[in-house]
Amino acid sequence: MHKQYFPQRCCMFLVGIFTMTLGIALSCTADLGTSPISSVPWVLSMFTPWSIGEITIVLNLLFIIAQPILLRQIYWRELLGQLITLIAFGYCIDFSMSLLDWVAPDTLFWQ
Repeated sequence: MHKQYFPQRCCMFLVGIFTMTLGIALSCTADLGTSPISSVPWVLSMFTPWSIGEITIVLNLLFIIAQPILLRQIYWRELLGQLITLIAFGYCIDFSMSLLDWVAPDTLFWQ
């Protein structure tokens, strides 16, 4: 990997995460349904004091913990990268949801 492109790649990575989380927030806000991986945090956020991003972090943290058990080997660098990405992803979901607080579609056309 060329180190000269590292800042550009990090910026593109953050733009990609924000775009994905904005899509999750839009589908949740429009009440058109969510993806299977986002449906559990979305439903749990309706009945608990935790936000959808926080529940996403906890749920995916369980997946990360299960990964070395299933692989029977620990890859520390990959686990650290997944953990950093997971935290950024979860809090970016909360940020995207807060950006769309004002959206309240009332007809199918606006959804």
